[in-house]
Amino acid sequence: MQKVQLWTKDFLALVATNGLLFASFHFLLPTLPLYAAGLGATGTQIGIIGGIFGFAAIFIRLFTDTGVRALGKKKCLYVGLVLSIMATMSYFLFDSVNEIIFARVLHGLGFGLSTTFTAAIAADVIPAARRGEGIGYLGLGSTVAMAIAPALGILLITDGGAGALFITSAVMSVAAIAAARL
Repeated sequence: MQKVQLWTKDFLALVATNGLLFASFHFLLPTLPLYAAGLGATGTQIGIIGGIFGFAAIFIRLFTDTGVRALGKKKCLYVGLVLSIMATMSYFLFDSVNEIIFARVLHGLGFGLSTTFTAAIAADVIPAARRGEGIGYLGLGSTVAMAIAPALGILLITDGGAGALFITSAVMSVAAIAAARL
């Protein structure tokens, strides 16, 4: 019996997109609170900056069905990736706590859409006989990013400053959209 092919061009694109998207996010996870503190954010504001991202990522998922009906899965993925790029670029431009909070909401919306539709498209692309294996490999990109990107983010902000951190995070988001050429 011949094994159904898993590692197609589309599947590789989704694994790369997912890994790059999570790398962009994980660069900022330990560093954005440091940056906000440097801007004079209070402990409460730093907590809001951390939490509002997750809230926005969850909130947007309530509307994904509407988005799919209006745009389709691929366009919804691209909308999420573009929002993520806009947010990561805006961190570099914004220098007040309220602007950072706004960027975190935008980033959460983009991240929520991107991760939802990467998984949804992967479920369509992965052969049914290898779905469990394929979803596991798809998640490997986010796991690798979670293991490496926070330390790299700290290194970037420490050695290169906030500008280097935000530019690198934005480049990862741009690379994610480039990888997603499905």
